[in-house]
Amino acid sequence: MASINLKSPLLTLSQFSDTPTYVKTITKLQILLPVEIIMPNTACESGNMTKLFTLVNDQFVNTSLSAVQRKYFNEARGIQYVKQLCVPEFSTVEMEVTSKYYCLAAAAALVKYVEFIQNIVFVDTIVWQQQQPW
Repeated sequence: MASINLKSPLLTLSQFSDTPTYVKTITKLQILLPVEIIMPNTACESGNMTKLFTLVNDQFVNTSLSAVQRKYFNEARGIQYVKQLCVPEFSTVEMEVTSKYYCLAAAAALVKYVEFIQNIVFVDTIVWQQQQPW
């Protein structure tokens, strides 16, 4: 999971194991109070909606839910964003997240989405925060 506060800017990365009911994911989202949630389009396709998509859609009725092409959830691009955008004080974040495929993929999709949809380009550094375990 990746979340970004555009006012700060602060990007938080989280990767954790969850239960089949996604209670940790739903709780994390309830704490974050997101304005918008993005998910891979493969999770949102009509007739093939995942349980997580259905739960998020049902729990967050006042939150915009957007489908993003799966190709943007890219671990390699995520680590590139970490290297490019991380402030020097948080340079150890790269080592900490290198093996965390899912949060890197989520970060890549989120940063790309914000740049494309919000027309915000991160030309300078942003603060990264990794939370363990969730």
